[in-house]
Amino acid sequence: MPLSLLYNAFDILVDFNENERAKIMTVNLYLSIAERDILLNHLSKTYKNIRARLQLGVVDERGLSFDFEEQDFYELVDAVELNAAITDDKDLIVILTKLYDLLEEDPNLDPDYWDDEEEFEDDFEDEEEADEYGGDFEGSLDELTALGKRMGMPDKMVEEIHQKLLERQPRNEEELNAILEEVACAFSMHPMPGFDNLTPEEIQRMLFVDDWRSPDSAITLQEDIPPELLHDNIMLDNALLFLRMVHEQDGVKATAKGNLNRKFISAIHPLFKNAMVCGSEYDDLPTCCNEEHVPALTMMRHILELAGLLRMTKGMFRITRKGERMLAQEKMGALLALLFHTYYRKFNIAFVDTFDPCPSIQLGIVYSFLMLKRYASDLIAMADIKDKLYPPFVWEEISEKEILGFDLWRLLAETRIIKPLYLFGMIESDEEDFLSSMFEISTKIKTTPLFDALLEFKV
Repeated sequence: MPLSLLYNAFDILVDFNENERAKIMTVNLYLSIAERDILLNHLSKTYKNIRARLQLGVVDERGLSFDFEEQDFYELVDAVELNAAITDDKDLIVILTKLYDLLEEDPNLDPDYWDDEEEFEDDFEDEEEADEYGGDFEGSLDELTALGKRMGMPDKMVEEIHQKLLERQPRNEEELNAILEEVACAFSMHPMPGFDNLTPEEIQRMLFVDDWRSPDSAITLQEDIPPELLHDNIMLDNALLFLRMVHEQDGVKATAKGNLNRKFISAIHPLFKNAMVCGSEYDDLPTCCNEEHVPALTMMRHILELAGLLRMTKGMFRITRKGERMLAQEKMGALLALLFHTYYRKFNIAFVDTFDPCPSIQLGIVYSFLMLKRYASDLIAMADIKDKLYPPFVWEEISEKEILGFDLWRLLAETRIIKPLYLFGMIESDEEDFLSSMFEISTKIKTTPLFDALLEFKV
């Protein structure tokens, strides 16, 4: 029995074979925020991979852009077909039609892909009947161990799986999954050294519970925050400035492309804190400029829309009723929690840089937060925390890469973890100007009292 079946059974988060990854065709899909939310509402948590990808769209003028590997796209079509068949949601039918159109229009896609799946299933059944999936597992421990290490599995768990494979010689995927489930249940509460001694159950809750308000989540956001901890909070102050200006003007006219107009930009830009967070070369322009020239404004607009605080209707940006309620002074803690959850769970954090997309960083962000709590409560050098900051599957993907002479892990840590947390008032850095460019990096960091006040970990 080939070990390739183990990859499906283990449900690996990241494909660690770069050469094979380069061969995988990707499908580009555009959805509106509303369409993305409809899919998330309909697709159950059994579609973990699809749901994770739908959380990580790239925002541009056409909406949310998603890159799906070919097989993942086919899985999305199947999932939407299944849900459309058991519901009368017309919006879901519209999305399914869009997926069908893409299947027909993209020359690299196979509209009859399900026929290939039936042939594969027939082949699998034939091989199963011929008893070809039974076999000798001798000599496969090294390969299995390497796979286990990539996933942060303890050596004893790998050895137990190997032993049971040798003893039972599973002849089909059902028998294989039974063995894996048995071992996984036995080890679910065992600390995993590769994941800073967290258990598989804790890792599962960190990675796959999207709603941090859920009792199953490994993290909870506290809204009752002492007012003194919210002073000079860049992200909160910018959000309030944006919402209040839109509210006072009874709406802001959008451009033909659906962006903020120049008059509004020229008015808000001088008051907007750290507008160079995305390294815009236009940041010092005193005159009117387009929205794309001030990336921090674009980012804030999308965050407010994703949070349900701002919407565009009939060519105007208007604050929602929810947004109006959040302007109340007693709602400041709740507003910060909402912005934080939206940024890390709905917004694509890769927007702020031009580096490797690496969506696994956002998937594992709760793990990174926990490592900062454990190791950065006092001032610590970034070099001393690098082996802890990312979960193993992220570190494996980026540890050896460089960009323009900079270590990729360091740049991505700064642009997607450290600098955003600084904007939220939750990290202090020893470098005063490290926000001035994505290539400016901090040498030492520490968490702030707000970090501990906002984030509660249940591990």
